[in-house]
Amino acid sequence: AGHCGARLARAWREAGILVPFLVVTGTPNDPRVEELRALPEFRGLLAKPFSVAGLVERVRALLEEGRQAGVQEAGGP
Repeated sequence: AGHCGARLARAWREAGILVPFLVVTGTPNDPRVEELRALPEFRGLLAKPFSVAGLVERVRALLEEGRQAGVQEAGGP
């Protein structure tokens, strides 16, 4: 216990295991969020409270973006 998201993300990035991520927080103005925004893997922020439908839509959009990026990298349509 005791890892904040920014510290954990830095450690995972240094280890080469940080994947694209969405920040879910009740404190969107926390300075540590700015540290996360600076990482290339950062894919956005969802502030609490939020609806389940809002979370599902956000994740769906991120998955679609990832799919589109994969198609473009592969040289497909």
